[in-house]
Amino acid sequence: MTTHKSTAHTIKPGPFELSTETERLVSHIVQPGNNPTVHGYALYEDLAKHYSPNDLELLSFTGELPSDAQSHVYEVTRSFMMAPPPGSAANQAAAITHMLNRDEGATVMVAIQMCANEAKHWAEQQQPVLDWLKNYSSRTAQQFVTNDTESLSAVSALLDAIGDHHSQITGIAENINIDAALTCALHFCGLKHAAHLQTVRCLAGMPAVVAEGLCWQPKQLMTYPTRLPDFHYPDAPSSKPDSRSTS
Repeated sequence: MTTHKSTAHTIKPGPFELSTETERLVSHIVQPGNNPTVHGYALYEDLAKHYSPNDLELLSFTGELPSDAQSHVYEVTRSFMMAPPPGSAANQAAAITHMLNRDEGATVMVAIQMCANEAKHWAEQQQPVLDWLKNYSSRTAQQFVTNDTESLSAVSALLDAIGDHHSQITGIAENINIDAALTCALHFCGLKHAAHLQTVRCLAGMPAVVAEGLCWQPKQLMTYPTRLPDFHYPDAPSSKPDSRSTS
């Protein structure tokens, strides 16, 4: 029988072992300490006393505190983005997770992930609106105009809630779709990148999705409407019989 002499393997230090201490990490937004600051503004002594969490979100992204108009428009817009439909993927995932698991922490984690995924998809769809606003002309882009009554009703309600400030919002109009209108409002608040839109969409919808998921109980799983519409494959071969004659 042949024996092999074991040899010790020396592990060389990697980049994490060779790096400097984590205490030397640079923070770009929040400076920690006894009186932490956000973009130079004192968190405890100023921001927490005089500004809302919505204002701090805008400050984090833009580096500046919002004007009164921006603060109001952002608050309204965020509220309009709060309620996903009951059949949304995020709502269903949170509900099913809670019914199967009853682990509230797991329900929250699933809800966050699904909200983030849906928000990413929505933000990517708004990129043409952001591009249009970046090179804005006074003429409304026809691709954002809609005849959908539900969308137009939502836009009318949004403009009414915003009030007189809507005249300051570039691109917003009564005849554009609700998603384009929300994007115009967020752009006015200084949020001009898809990552900004994704974050706001996720933050706005997440509490309602988590709360909805926690409402479901395990005994309701058998009656939960899990039957989804059949998926349609547009490129699949036709199931109809071939009508061509054969010889």
